[in-house]
Amino acid sequence: MTVFNLSDLKSRLPRNARLVGLDPGARIIGMALSDVTLRIASPYGALARAKLGRNAREIMEIAER
Repeated sequence: MTVFNLSDLKSRLPRNARLVGLDPGARIIGMALSDVTLRIASPYGALARAKLGRNAREIMEIAER
């Protein structure tokens, strides 16, 4: 498990960046998106579990938007 300091993470992000949260379930990967203040996350959507490469590409496309 990686341990990090949240203040350090926030200071390294570009201004107005957002974070994507993932909840990997057995059949569905839930996604949440933070606001630009990094205080509140809201549900964004869900992806059907598939091969890792496919899900990784889908998540990357969402993150780039």
